[in-house]
Amino acid sequence: MSIYKDQPNSDCFTDVGLLDFLPVKVRSLFPGSTLPCDFYFPSLLENEEEIQLEKIMTAGELYPEENYCTPFEQETDIVYIKTKDEQSFLSYLMDNTQKVVKSGEMPDRMKTQLLFDNAEAVVKKVFREHADESNVAAGKKIVEDIAAQITSGRLSLTALLSIFSKDYYTFSHCVQVATLGMSFGSFLGWSMSEIGDFGFGALFHDLGKNSISDNILNKPGRLEKHEFEIIKQHPFTGYQQLKQTGAFSKDQLDTILYHHEALDGSGYPEGLSGKDIPYFARAAHIVDVFDALTSKRAYKGALSREQALALMSSEMQFSFDAELLDAFCRCIERGDKAFDNGGSQLKAEIGTLASIECEALSKKTKSILVGMEAGNYVILRLADAEQAQKLQPGAPLIVRYIYAGEAYGFKGKILKLFHNPVPLIMVTYPEQVERLSLRHEPRQECYLPAAIEVSGKTIRCITVNLSYRGCRVFVKSRGSDKSSFVLKEEPILLRTNLPGRDDPVLLRGQVKNESQTEEGTYMGIQFHERSEQAVDQWKAFIDDILELTR
Repeated sequence: MSIYKDQPNSDCFTDVGLLDFLPVKVRSLFPGSTLPCDFYFPSLLENEEEIQLEKIMTAGELYPEENYCTPFEQETDIVYIKTKDEQSFLSYLMDNTQKVVKSGEMPDRMKTQLLFDNAEAVVKKVFREHADESNVAAGKKIVEDIAAQITSGRLSLTALLSIFSKDYYTFSHCVQVATLGMSFGSFLGWSMSEIGDFGFGALFHDLGKNSISDNILNKPGRLEKHEFEIIKQHPFTGYQQLKQTGAFSKDQLDTILYHHEALDGSGYPEGLSGKDIPYFARAAHIVDVFDALTSKRAYKGALSREQALALMSSEMQFSFDAELLDAFCRCIERGDKAFDNGGSQLKAEIGTLASIECEALSKKTKSILVGMEAGNYVILRLADAEQAQKLQPGAPLIVRYIYAGEAYGFKGKILKLFHNPVPLIMVTYPEQVERLSLRHEPRQECYLPAAIEVSGKTIRCITVNLSYRGCRVFVKSRGSDKSSFVLKEEPILLRTNLPGRDDPVLLRGQVKNESQTEEGTYMGIQFHERSEQAVDQWKAFIDDILELTR
């Protein structure tokens, strides 16, 4: 029997046997920290029908360093605390997160995940309790930290989308609307203060749902008219609860009250239209709908980001501010493009060869990828133990590698070093992986008649592209013979007449690769032993082409 293992964000805290307990995420425990309260894990009694909660850690114990990834034999994502200990755990979580955010010992993505967890924990607490100035103040501090991460460039939209839950839970939805909206605000050029103001209001935009029955909120079928009327009350209910705290500005309260208003007047609670809807509320409406469409609900599946944007731009377009919607589409598409071009996903396999560059090293050092955990770390085994001794935790480095014929690179920092029995380094998981060009020089397409001389034979060909150090030629097939007539690495002489030059250019090299088609054979040639005159003529010709094509 699994209790919450697959749904740690569940809005329900009243499952059988867990009435006085709350779930917390294992990743919210900090290695080397003093635990603030007792922690429990549910198990079945011998009759396999009743649940008991077994204490697995005690308040005051040190959470051990070696249990950083998976501290329990059950390999669960969550453990439980008593409801009465919630405030002490929340203080522990926020205090330790502040230390981590200010340090350079953890990757930015992991810091972001912790801030996200903090925000979700605060929203859960405020949802269950009557909102007051003290419990919403914690949310304001977290929003300010996230705003700082976004405006400093340490939190990209790509990284943010990668940590979002695809399942819809009220708490995670609130955090996702707030953080995605803040990233959108950065895209629009908002100031850090404006980004934080929006985020604070958006973080509690659905607070009014705490007064609505779960039977209505999670109903798998179509809502009855009277049920939808109840749903439509939540913006005003949340507005009333939060206004009395005195912690929210007018713009933030407007975001909460009007985030369901539509530009064509079809929204609620007041049926406002056009520019009568406050600016932050218009932005929140777009982000709110997008997150709902891309999340799985009890009554529908999740749409892809592309499908959601297409729907919002067609059937739903009159609900949104056209300029803001266009900007939001460009914002999301830019994030997706970054993801497609490498993004935050490390495309590699265990055993992939890589090179490391670091200021402490006198040369590029070879390594092998021996382990990784997506979003957390990469482990590399260094080939040179002497070079490994020069590295220190916290040092920045560049990693480059080739995978599936493509070259990639990323920047990171060293988290840990291990020298026995073999030199290993633990590196931050990349925020961004870039696809690299394998060519160090310009390569230009052309159509240049030429001839190659190999093994005493002269073969007519066409040069189809060229660079300073090599070229690619095409030899047309004769009859049905498409067999290779040049051995790889075999010495070859290329002879060609360059336009505007009287004497032919002679360039010696080797065939580095070959591919066959129905029409003929393509060969890649790398030059060597070039005369100074030939080199100058060849480079001048390429430079002329580059100048013309700029």
